[in-house]
Amino acid sequence: MPAGAKSGSRTLGLLRQRGASLVHGLLPRCCALCSLPLAEPADRHSGWCGPCAASLPGVDAPRCPVCAQRTTAWPLPPGEPGATTPGPARPCPACRDAPPPFERTIALADYAPPLDRLVLALKFGHAVALARPLGVALAARIDFPVDLLLPIPLSAPRLAERGFNQAWLIARAIARAHACDSSAGKDLRHDAGVLARVRHDPPQALQALRARAANLRGAFSCQRDLAGLRVAIVDDVMTSGATLAEAARAVRNAGASFVATIVAARTLRD
Repeated sequence: MPAGAKSGSRTLGLLRQRGASLVHGLLPRCCALCSLPLAEPADRHSGWCGPCAASLPGVDAPRCPVCAQRTTAWPLPPGEPGATTPGPARPCPACRDAPPPFERTIALADYAPPLDRLVLALKFGHAVALARPLGVALAARIDFPVDLLLPIPLSAPRLAERGFNQAWLIARAIARAHACDSSAGKDLRHDAGVLARVRHDPPQALQALRARAANLRGAFSCQRDLAGLRVAIVDDVMTSGATLAEAARAVRNAGASFVATIVAARTLRD
């Protein structure tokens, strides 16, 4: 090998080593939940320690594949498929009787301590680094093909007030984690400019559950043609599902062939 080529190869190797060291240095050093040091590379990649990740409320609970409500929220008749085996065997009664405008929902865990505190810290405490562990964990749960991630948009006044969109941070973290998975295939795109919020409505948390759908009717518009695309809409929390359902209708009207929702936390049905 010519001397110049050897020198170039050594330089490239050094750059790669320094790049890897830089990336490693930028990874979180403490668990997002318990704040203990993260010693294992896998834990530093995920952003939280193994015990905390395993103890998230309802992290392994069987859920409705459509709305991610826990299956323990409704009894299955004895002998019926899914009555004794874990996993989402079928949609819940609510999704069977009135299917929402999306086919699947992925939820990391229940909106309960300590995950609720993490979500609130991200959303209202400006702890934007917490989007990363949520995104890594959610990316690992995507078990269907997706072409495009769309975060639930904020209205212009609310975005100006908060300074960032937590749903976009989570969507970006999911896409980055997906890209780091060598088995994931093609890159997963995310785009914050496709869905637009066309009205500035009162916060959903201030509305009664029955009023939320009416409060959001026509609140979203789609800024591009999504014909034939498989789309996943990302948000931090699903409560009634009204926000995600209204956004899904806009995406469906834009031609999407498949619509899923991805949320960090799912509120349990009363």
